[in-house]
Amino acid sequence: MKKILFINVLLFIQLLSANAQAMKTHFSSEILGFEMVSDGMIFIVYSGGCTSKEDFRIDILESNPVQVNLVRLAFDPCEAYLPLGQKIKFTWDEMGLRNEQNFFLRNPIGLLTKPSFN
Repeated sequence: MKKILFINVLLFIQLLSANAQAMKTHFSSEILGFEMVSDGMIFIVYSGGCTSKEDFRIDILESNPVQVNLVRLAFDPCEAYLPLGQKIKFTWDEMGLRNEQNFFLRNPIGLLTKPSFN
């Protein structure tokens, strides 16, 4: 009986560890803003200077309206000061959206800082 309990506890710990690892590398990205252009969307994201489009993916939840979520796949380890963030563009086709399709953007907009233009 103790062996079964011990095995169950080990399996539970492994499951938690796997979930924690997945959560560490894939998370909904807080954004600084976005812009809709004729051929897609430009997301303004936090960056330490090493962020690229390949660090993100778009998740679509089929609902009415469709829900769009920009997911960060990799943490940016660099330490550059980019208060205005970095622009990442996805085309409408890459996002899987049709012309004039309504959608809801799920990403929260983070803390903004008014830049000094002296």
